[in-house]
Amino acid sequence: SSGINAEWSLRPGGVEAAVHAVRSVYDDPSTEGVLLVDASNAFNSMNRNVALKNIQVTCPQFSTFMINTYRTPAKLLVRNSDETLLSEEGTTQGDAAAMSFYSCSTMPLIHNLDQTVQHHQQKYPGSDMKQVWYADDSVGGGSLDAIQAWWEQLKDLCPRFGYYPKASKTWLIVKPEHETRARQLFPDLTSSKEGVITSNITSRGRKYLGS
Repeated sequence: SSGINAEWSLRPGGVEAAVHAVRSVYDDPSTEGVLLVDASNAFNSMNRNVALKNIQVTCPQFSTFMINTYRTPAKLLVRNSDETLLSEEGTTQGDAAAMSFYSCSTMPLIHNLDQTVQHHQQKYPGSDMKQVWYADDSVGGGSLDAIQAWWEQLKDLCPRFGYYPKASKTWLIVKPEHETRARQLFPDLTSSKEGVITSNITSRGRKYLGS
């Protein structure tokens, strides 16, 4: 099983639970690495129309409130100007329900990615992977082949939801013996500028959710 994790942001103590979940995945002897995905301005980029449709399925009890809140674009006033801007995408800054709205809206994406993982496991037995999500912070951990399949599907599906992974700020943490192969499988995590090669693949660890 890929052990899909429901949005930890919807649970009490969600940050701590997500951190411990990632640690547990990495400590598994079968794990070769974990991919810490960074998304670009995710809360503001969320496709609002898709999110409002998704939440009717993922959390019908909450959907009426969110539809009444977001179905009409909010008017944003510009100081010292008669100009009015319309807020048509993403969540509204300062909205207490924004975290829950965003989390519920991404559940179909998470389930779709879980199906990708399960298909890969059926095709390559023993190629295990788990994913952990906290709001717009996503993590995939397990075998490098499974992580690669998950990463490619993530990049393909995410724009439909207004979620745009940034390879330049995404990090792959691998166990030392798998670092060379990881660089071969994830060329988009390595860049070159003016002859200087920068790689977002490491065996030294990175912070996750500030921990």
